Formats: sequence, C-alpha cells, structure tokens
Amino acid sequence: IYTLSLHDALPILVFAVCLIRRLRFTAAATEQRVPSDAELDRAVEHLSERSAPCPLSEVSQIVHVNKFTALRKFRAHTGMTPRQFQMLIRIHRAMDILKDPQCTIAEAGKLCGFPNPSHFARVFRRKTGLSPTETVENPSAKRPGIQDHLLKVNNGTEKGQERNILFQNNVIS
Repeated sequence: IYTLSLHDALPILVFAVCLIRRLRFTAAATEQRVPSDAELDRAVEHLSERSAPCPLSEVSQIVHVNKFTALRKFRAHTGMTPRQFQMLIRIHRAMDILKDPQCTIAEAGKLCGFPNPSHFARVFRRKTGLSPTETVENPSAKRPGIQDHLLKVNNGTEKGQERNILFQNNVIS
C-alpha cells in the first residue's frame, strides 16, 4: 500500500478545496437574478438619453445584475448590444442635428459624443452608407438601423411586437 507523506498530500488537498469552492461558486452563479422587462426598458431609456458612451457597468447597475448577464439580457431584449444600440441612437441624433442648416458637421459630432470630427464622419459613413456631407445635402435620406433592425428581431410574438412598437415610439420619435 502506497502512503502519502504530508508533503505529497498537501497539493492534492489544496486542489480538492479549490475544486469544491469553484463548484459551490458555479452553483450559486446559475441561480442568477433575471432583470425584468421594465428594468431593461429603463436601461434602453438611459442609453438613448446619453450622448456620451455609456459603460456596460452602468447598464448592469440599472438592471441590478452583473455585466455579462446585463449584456446577454439587453441583447435578447433589443437584438443588439448596449454599445451597438447607443451608437445607432447617436447616429440618429446626428442625422436630426444635421437637418439644421446652421449646425456644422463638427458641432453635430460633438453634440452626439464624437469629439473628433474625422472619427464621427468615419462612424457615420459606416453606419448610414452616406457621409455627413451627403446627409446635409440630402436631408430626406433614409435613417438606417433601428426600424429595420427591429423588424428582423421581432419573432412574431405578441410580447415582442408590443415591446418593439413601444421601443420605436420612445427612441425614434
């Protein structure tokens, strides 16, 4: 029979204790709190009101869950991540601001949280397919993103349809 000395058994004992702790932590993590639709709607409103980028930690505080759960639930609720959602909101806001002939492209970018005009123009073109200058010249250009995206996200469920209509009215109008 093989016997272990204390020197040989100590690493095995430490490994066993760590494994037990990890299993307990994993079991506790599976019983996570699920944010309600009202909390997720509050997060959507918060993101749509801000012009500067909002960190994921702030969204997670609004819905009272950790960052990873907040990201997953927000994506399930809206069909996009908080960052993607806020970028679309900022671009839509910029399109509205650019309709004012007295506002410059650089000012529109700054008002929407883009301190660098070239970065604003690059992101604007990537998201809309038009440069800010082209948008100023053609103010009736189609607004990209949210309406089209919500039609794709909607799975045909009544709850999803109600949420998408409410979402469109609050954010875009």
